[in-house]
Amino acid sequence: MQPNTRRRFVGLLVCALLLLLAFAGSGLAAADKTPPEQAAAPFSETPTATPTETPTVTPTETVTGTTTETPTVTPTETMAETPTPTASATVTSTVTPTVTATPTPTGAPPGVYLPLIAAEPTFTPTTTPTITPTPTATVVRRYDSIPVEGGPYDRPAAASPDTNLGVRGYTPTLEYLGLINYSGDTDPHAPQIAGIFAPPRLPSFQAVFQVRDWDWACNPPDGCPGAPITWPYPVTLLEMATAPGEELAIPSRGPDILDGVYRAMVLYAAPTRLTIAYTRNDTPANGYLVHLEDLAVAPELVSLYEQLDATGRRRLPGLRNGEVIGAALNDSVKLAIRDTGMFMDPRSCKDWWMGYLAQCVVHRQRPDLAQGPPRR
Repeated sequence: MQPNTRRRFVGLLVCALLLLLAFAGSGLAAADKTPPEQAAAPFSETPTATPTETPTVTPTETVTGTTTETPTVTPTETMAETPTPTASATVTSTVTPTVTATPTPTGAPPGVYLPLIAAEPTFTPTTTPTITPTPTATVVRRYDSIPVEGGPYDRPAAASPDTNLGVRGYTPTLEYLGLINYSGDTDPHAPQIAGIFAPPRLPSFQAVFQVRDWDWACNPPDGCPGAPITWPYPVTLLEMATAPGEELAIPSRGPDILDGVYRAMVLYAAPTRLTIAYTRNDTPANGYLVHLEDLAVAPELVSLYEQLDATGRRRLPGLRNGEVIGAALNDSVKLAIRDTGMFMDPRSCKDWWMGYLAQCVVHRQRPDLAQGPPRR
């Protein structure tokens, strides 16, 4: 090869190497100008409906590029026919991108609901409302007086053991707390104890008692309480369950004692006890008589009785079936019933609970009243 030809070949080779190095350099420069958005991997965030804290985003981008170019061109020209060109180009490019991205959203991501938290407003009324309480209705009861047949009783009613059961007293006893079906005849017009309730019912029996006898020979002429009565019936006072404050009436009866409406007459009235007779006689010796204990007697009834008692007892309060006479003091009321002066058993279903004969399962023989009490 001619010398001129070798020179041209070497020149072309050097130019090619220079062009290659220039192209590599422009590529590195372009890499340096790559925006952070393209260099870093795209960041995607899944929005949470209710973020509990505000994330902090600190974008840090580090791009390190090291380029080492060692071009070595050693042209060797000899006069020999066979030239030995040596071209050495070493290009080292190291790009180490380090991207750390912690996004800090400045606003709510699309589709995320952030509830509004606001302080509760304070309401200040400009006017003060006036509240007028509704008064509780007070029931004022009215009772009638009816004329007494015959003269008044021979002793003050409040001190008499025949009209004030508190004078006699009574003691508890252990007997059957239920209805008793006694043998013997029956009065279809006997007072019915269920009538003291509205509507009439058979209450549960809470306790039973024996009323004390009265010894007229003791401390004459007033007498003094005797032993508990055990004949002809072992029970002479019954305690029945009630609702506290429940209104009560008299034991109902068919026959009237005046004007077709009055069934009984008051013989004694006090704040917590009442004695009524189913006649207009001012005595416990005739007909049926009922003692009611442990009830709040209507104050109007007590007041009327006291007025009539103070004016000679020519008239006394008359009562109707179903007429309210008072209310239970607590959760029970006590009742004793007499027939022509004798204390009876208030558990007797054929006499005082005729509407509940199906519930009478205990049967007993009534003593022969004609023979009198057994000798001791």
